[in-house]
Amino acid sequence: MVYINRNPTYNMCIQTQIKVFSMWSDLLQLIPQNLKQNALDTLVDVVSEQAKKYAGDALSAKVKKLRSDAAFHDAFEAGLSRAMQRFIEEYQVKDEDLVLAISREQDFFLNKEIQTSLIAILKQPGTYLDEEREAILQTFATVLPGRINRERVDRAVSYLLKCLAQELWHLPELMPIYSLQFQRIAAESAREQVNLQKAQLQALTSLNVGVREALLQLTDALVEQKLLSAGEESNLASQPKVYHNLPQPDFEKFIGRESEIADIDRILQPYPQSQIHLVTIDGIGGIGKSALALEIAFRYLQTYSQLAENNRFDAIIWASAKLTILTGEGIQKRPQSLRTLDDIYRAIAVTLDREDIIRSRPEEQPEIVRQVLRRQRTLLIIDNLETVDDRAVNTFLRELPAPTKAIVTTRHRIDVAYPVRLTGMAWHHAKTLIEQECKKKTVLLKTGEARRIFDRTGGVPLAIVWSIAQMGFGYSIESIMSRLGTPNSDIVQFCFDGAIEPLRGKPSHKLLMSLSLVAVDASREALGYIANLSELDRDDGFVDLEKLSLVNKNANRFSLLPLTKIFAIDEAEKHPEFKNVAKKRWFDYLKELCQEPIGEYYWRYRSHAFYEEGDNLLDAVEWAYNEGSSTDVFVLARAAYDYLEVVGDWNRILSLGGKALELAISNRSAIDIARFGNVLGWIHYQQGDYEEALENYHLALNEYRRINNRGGESITLQHESSVARKRKDFTKAKDLNDKAWQIANELNDGDLKALIETNYGKLARDWGKWEEAWQYFANVRDYFEKRVAESPRDEPLARSTWGHLAIVAIHLGRPEEAKEYCLRSIEYFEERGTKGFLATLKYRLARAEIALGEFDEALKHLEEAIEWFDRLGMKPDHDEAKITLEQHLK
Repeated sequence: MVYINRNPTYNMCIQTQIKVFSMWSDLLQLIPQNLKQNALDTLVDVVSEQAKKYAGDALSAKVKKLRSDAAFHDAFEAGLSRAMQRFIEEYQVKDEDLVLAISREQDFFLNKEIQTSLIAILKQPGTYLDEEREAILQTFATVLPGRINRERVDRAVSYLLKCLAQELWHLPELMPIYSLQFQRIAAESAREQVNLQKAQLQALTSLNVGVREALLQLTDALVEQKLLSAGEESNLASQPKVYHNLPQPDFEKFIGRESEIADIDRILQPYPQSQIHLVTIDGIGGIGKSALALEIAFRYLQTYSQLAENNRFDAIIWASAKLTILTGEGIQKRPQSLRTLDDIYRAIAVTLDREDIIRSRPEEQPEIVRQVLRRQRTLLIIDNLETVDDRAVNTFLRELPAPTKAIVTTRHRIDVAYPVRLTGMAWHHAKTLIEQECKKKTVLLKTGEARRIFDRTGGVPLAIVWSIAQMGFGYSIESIMSRLGTPNSDIVQFCFDGAIEPLRGKPSHKLLMSLSLVAVDASREALGYIANLSELDRDDGFVDLEKLSLVNKNANRFSLLPLTKIFAIDEAEKHPEFKNVAKKRWFDYLKELCQEPIGEYYWRYRSHAFYEEGDNLLDAVEWAYNEGSSTDVFVLARAAYDYLEVVGDWNRILSLGGKALELAISNRSAIDIARFGNVLGWIHYQQGDYEEALENYHLALNEYRRINNRGGESITLQHESSVARKRKDFTKAKDLNDKAWQIANELNDGDLKALIETNYGKLARDWGKWEEAWQYFANVRDYFEKRVAESPRDEPLARSTWGHLAIVAIHLGRPEEAKEYCLRSIEYFEERGTKGFLATLKYRLARAEIALGEFDEALKHLEEAIEWFDRLGMKPDHDEAKITLEQHLK
């Protein structure tokens, strides 16, 4: 049976290898025999001259026999072949078009400029090969003369010639001489390194024995010479350069991520400051992992001389396993230069000019690499580790020798490293990136469009860059928004390619689909309930999702980036049975969280646990109208009202409450009519719309009386009393509050009586009876302090009493006491209180600070209060605060 591998990645790799082989074979055949012979003679002449200089004519004559040695000729041909392969594999990533053009240029190696330059490099490898590999050797005016961009041609030709020279000088027969005479190698490590190279030289049994012995003698002579001249000026530079193979960044200016950079820099500190040698940068595709790793590498490279000696990296090695890139024109394939551990060894060898690593036997390579890495502080960067299937790579990374440090970028977190998770950029950084990309692509955005792009992409850098590129091609903002919301768009496909396959059939798959149902985020417990998972399966599922960088975790809550959510929604749509059941379980969970009050006053004791689910509650209310019952609407809408109170969205309360009230009236549900009537009445009252407030209060009062709900009637009467008080009808206000008090007294409800006594205090305060007001508020304070350990207890009322005492204390000439009471009350309301009363507290604090002469603090708190009064539409309070501002602080 014939096995056919139908894996597209495998087939693509085979096709790429065939194409590369064809190109390097073509190039190799273009080299004329006379150039080959000239190059070989030049190498032998350079080595024989070194032999003559350090060991005499006799040894030099023996070395010259290399010219006619058949084994050396075979090695020479193999070196030429490796050079062509290297050039094509490495340079086609940078400029595939020119590689193809050179391979098809029949007269390329017949060109005099090419021949002269190659021989010059071979004669002086210490001069030419010591430069950056991509540096231009000279201008090649007669090579591919039809090309307009001459720099591209010069750079490509220089790279090819250097590949040839490097491979030839790194032949095992010549490597010891090259290392000792032309490479930057410390004298103290010369003997150790050359011992390895001599072992390889001795293993060349096919080489003429006399020639091999001559080369070994020459090597020993050069080692001794190097040791003798260690303290003198020689071919070795006093300050070794930083060896690196970093690619050019594809970003104009790196933006943001400073906290992550600081975190990684801390890990990359030498021992003993940091004992961790491996850090992973993980996150979804396009989140900026490679860019961050490259930015860190270039910072170390460019600030080498400014860093403390122990903190420097003398070598920075980059190896990328990336298979695809995303441009404005779509997803593009790229040659994968890293597939196995051997590819990492090759990157180390090439970057450090240690071709003996590649020449050595496979069983010797690990030890040679370890020895090489021990000699200098090296930063090894493995990009896109998740596409590498060789498990030996993970073992290699775990066992890196000191002082080597490594950065790994991956979509899949590994457990042996210090993890740095990347999420979307913050708005201010994303805004800078959008402006930068718009300038590059000459795109002009209208007001608000930058924010729309940010919100839709979730601050994913690649998605932002891709969006601006699409607009540069002529797509409208609406088209971009639509494409960002499509699961089969290039950007979504690129970010999540292959991400779902490891999850299918596992708890993590159910959790991901469950997360697609929530508005913003949800707790661990809620998501486990939605997915109907055991605690153990739930926790295992979240571990899998975090390893794959698909979820963001904040304390005990989980969320998805907008692009991830599009991907998750699409996955849930493909499993409608699960989605329908999960959605029902989600809303059942929310209803259970927002249990109905036992009585009207007990409603105020409601747990604050549901506040964290506020956005989900608002989403659930809409679901209840469309798919739930009226009871579902009332339960969820009341909880949503409490949440909106805390966040200070009164306009939405009016909308939500008004709609719920209409449904209650149509259903003739008295208790719900009364409750939502009071909700709406209270908002209108706070905004100074007293007629609307009274209309809603009257509606609530009538329904409470119709069903004989005495507690609700008492509460509503004190509400109507407050309206009369605001209208300065103090007699009517007292009469209504007396009726409320009588009912509370009959019910013997202590907390309800405290609520009504608070209203007596407000009445006395507004009437100007300050001592009487103090007494009422002090009674309420003392009542709650006696019940401090009891539950349930009306915490908002208990904590607001301090604020009521504060304003009275100001008028009684005790501003220090007033300030203390304000601060105590603010501490509670800033965490879980309503924004309306928090604004009132800030205003009263400002009044106390004015009385104390603390004008700077007073101005700050007064402006905060005015801002919230304005935002909430609290017109009476806003106007009073503005007058205070004009009178005392302007």
